[in-house]
Amino acid sequence: HANLVCIVCGTVVDADVGQNIVTDLRAIVEDQAEFEVASQRVDFYGWCPGCASNGPSEASVSFS
Repeated sequence: HANLVCIVCGTVVDADVGQNIVTDLRAIVEDQAEFEVASQRVDFYGWCPGCASNGPSEASVSFS
């Protein structure tokens, strides 16, 4: 499944959409890369509804 991660408050919730895409991608990786996937993690980083209403410009974002 995919996770939605708020970069301001740190809330993590399961996405209600995209499960079929994640499952399909895993199968493609296993098949085309000849790789046995033990697990995967799909995270989308952004602003939850509460933090977004305060404006995303208030958060300093740093991804490494």
